[in-house]
This record gives sequence, C-alpha cells and structure tokens, in this order.
Amino acid sequence: MKENLLERLLCRPGVAELLRQLGNVLVLTPAGRVLLDCGVVDVPAGDAARPVCFDGRELGRVAGANAELGASLLAHLAREGEMALTARQEEDELREVLLALSSELNLERLLCRIMEAASRLLNADRATLFLHDADKGELWAPVALGEQGGSIRIPEDRGIAGQVFASGVPVNIEDAYRDERFDPQTDRRTGYRTRSLLCCPVVNKQGRVIGVIQALNRHGGPFTGRDQTRLLGFAAQASIAIENARLYHQMEELVRERTRELDDALARLSGELEAAARYVRRLLPAPLDHGEVCCSWRYVPCHSLGGDAFGYRWIDDDHFAIYLNDVSGHGVDAALLSVSVMNVLESEMLSGVDPRDPGQVLSALNNAFPMDRHGNMFFTMWYGVWRPSRSELVFSSGGHPPALLLRHGECLRLGVPNLLLGCRADQEYESAAQTIRPGDRLLVYSDGVYEIEKREGGMWTLDRFARYMAEPGSSGAGHPTLDQLMDHTRSMSGRDGWEDDFSIVEARFG
Repeated sequence: MKENLLERLLCRPGVAELLRQLGNVLVLTPAGRVLLDCGVVDVPAGDAARPVCFDGRELGRVAGANAELGASLLAHLAREGEMALTARQEEDELREVLLALSSELNLERLLCRIMEAASRLLNADRATLFLHDADKGELWAPVALGEQGGSIRIPEDRGIAGQVFASGVPVNIEDAYRDERFDPQTDRRTGYRTRSLLCCPVVNKQGRVIGVIQALNRHGGPFTGRDQTRLLGFAAQASIAIENARLYHQMEELVRERTRELDDALARLSGELEAAARYVRRLLPAPLDHGEVCCSWRYVPCHSLGGDAFGYRWIDDDHFAIYLNDVSGHGVDAALLSVSVMNVLESEMLSGVDPRDPGQVLSALNNAFPMDRHGNMFFTMWYGVWRPSRSELVFSSGGHPPALLLRHGECLRLGVPNLLLGCRADQEYESAAQTIRPGDRLLVYSDGVYEIEKREGGMWTLDRFARYMAEPGSSGAGHPTLDQLMDHTRSMSGRDGWEDDFSIVEARFG
C-alpha cells in the first residue's frame, strides 16, 4: 500500500472502519510507518524495500502504541464529524436567514433583521449595519441592535467603519480600545463597552461598497478568521436584499408621487367637470308654474356631464316649442355636442329655417351636425310645437322614443319614424300632428328613463313604462308624478343612480 493513499485514508471520515477491515495486517510504508489494527506507529528507519520482521516483544510494543494512536485517531475523526455537522447546521441556518431576508421589502425592517441575523450567526453581543448616504457624506444605521430607538449617523471617513467603507477591506480587532482607529464616542454616549470588533464591507453586485456591517463582542473570545469569512459572505448576500428593498422603496415613492399628481389632476378635472355641469344646468329652462302651459322636468346625468339636453320656450304668442335631444355616449364630448345643439335652437341660428316647423328644424340640425365632423357621434331628438289657437301639437322625431300624451287614463304615443340625426346628409324629416285638449299631459324623455335593469333580472321596457304612466297615481287620482316615477325606477333597480342619463320633461296644457 502506498503512503499517499494511507495519508488520504487517514484524513477521510470512516477511516477507522477501513483500518479495522485490514485486521492484523502489518504494513511497512516507505516513511517507516506500520499499520496495525486501526493504528499507525513509526518504526526505526531501515531498508524500506524489504519486509521487516518483529519479535514478540516488538510486536507488543507496536500493538500498544497502535491502540493508543487508534483511540486518538477515533477522537480526531469524531471531532471532525462534529465540526462538519456544525458547519452543515450553520449553512442551513444561513440559508434560512437569507431566504427570510429576500422576502422583506421594507428597508428599515430589513436592516434590523440583517443586524439580528449577523449577531446570531457570529454569536456576537450586537451588530450594526451602516449604509452610505452619498448626499450627506455619512454612514447611517436606523438603530444599532441592542440600543433603544433613534438612528446612528457618522461621517463616512470616521473610525473603523469609515476605514472599512473607504478601503473595502475587513478589520478584525481583539481589543478595540487598544486600536487607535477605534472611535469611542458611541460607547460614551450609550454607556456600552466595546471589546472585540469585526467590521466588513457590504458590496453590491456591481462591486461598489454601499455600507459596512460590524459585529461587537463575540461571546467566547475574539472573532476568528472563520467568522470574518462568514460575515463577508453574509454581507454579500444581504446587499442583494438591500438593493431590492431600496428599489422597491423607490418604486413605492414613485407610485406615491404619481398617485398624488393623479389625485391632484383628478381633483382639478372633477372641479372643472362640476363647473361644466353647473353651466349646463344653468342653460336648462326654469319651470313654468302658471299660464296656458306649465312645464317641469327631472334631470339626473349618469356622470358629471351627460349627453341629454332639453328646452322649451314661446317662439311667438301662438307657438310654444318643446324639445329633448340625446347624444350617443356620455361625458365631455357628448355634453359639448348636446349643448351646441341646444344653443343653436335657443338662438335660432339655423338660417332660413322656420322654428315653428319641426320637420324643417330636424332636417337642418341633421345637416349642421354630421357625425363625421363630431367624433362619430350622432343624436336623437324629439321636437314639437304647440299652437293653442288651434289646440294642435305638430311634432317630429329622429330615432327618439315617442312622447307620451296622457289623457284621462289613456296613453298616446307621439313619434315619427325618422332616421337618427347626423348619420346621413340631406335627409328629409317628416312631421305629424295631434290635437291637444285641456288637462292633457305631455311627457318628452330620453331612453334612460325606461331602460332600467331590474334587480331580479330583465329590463323595464318602453311598453311597461307607458303602462305605468297611464295608471292612476298612488293617491288614486291622476297619473304618477315625475317624482313617483323616479322613486319607482330606483326601487326596481335597487340603486340610487341610473346607468344612463335620466331626463324627462312634462308639459301640462290648460
């Protein structure tokens, strides 16, 4: 058997068992060693090429020495096994610590957990992690493990921490007060007594030193070289968690800043929309409480700005106009188009058009507001003119729900099957006429009044809406009022608001 093989066997776990398997075999190695019954002894130098014979007395001496060395070998192997087990346990503990650190994204909590872990891994009394603040030229820590509250800030070039940060080289000191580099100010401030100290740089993936970590007062003696190696490795892994937490913190700050900016923008926009909504509402006509015709309305846009608009006015002493238009969509665009249509009607800006002729009015509006010039938006409209001298209502509509004429328990639908407005140029719109009697009620509305999704499922339809308005009111006399209609639709949907603009105008003829 060659000597180098024996040496390798002697250094490997399980060597005792291998030696036992050799039995009472005597082997002379070139170095003059004898292998016998689990032991190794030196023998006088001789001719290593020839077998050596021993008498009984020599064999006894070799066997005795062999037994003693065998016991020493077993003890050594036991110590090696224990050290290997301890190292494995420490590796497992370090792996668990690093896994826990990787899941912590709050920077201050992470720094505290790193200090706790470093103190525990090195069996130290306390540990401190300093990070570099480039803006202030300082090293800072949220708090030193073992101290109460506050934070620590020191110049980036002061003391041992400053030296390690600047050089990137670890410092291991057995007695801090015998080292001139040690700055005792923190000890004086806190009443703590630093003895042994181990300080290592914290280096990120780019190789830049971002801070230092130092452990103080190792239990059981000064810090060892192995402690230094472990702390360096731990610091390298901790730096990744620190960079991740910093990045997360930066992203949080960015999100908060963007959220504040968005909130401010939304607040300004909300204010502007509210102002616009007030403006639109001021354009709507005031109720008419007396005279030959009385008018009232209810208007609840589903958003701040809706796509519905309406109006009524005396064109002259014998012609009273009433209309309602509903632009496709909701929001600012729809509101702008709807208000534009209303302003055109109120200011009689349709050149060469008789406002007393509903068919002419709708034909002119259709040409004035083509959808290809208004964001592909179209609109529906009902427009009527009442002439009290003839007790006649002339009306026209384009894609709009028919007006309802309520008369002593019956409900007449007043509509003309014309095309939506804005879809086709030069479209002619037909008109129709209806006799009006004293006591009649005319309802002009948008489809948001009756397109109600019921809480139990299904939709409320135009037919059901018409039947509801034709029934006697809750008092047993007349038809339901506008407020009763609103309460009824809210009750059906189970919501306070409506999914579409709720617009309805009521005219009562005397």
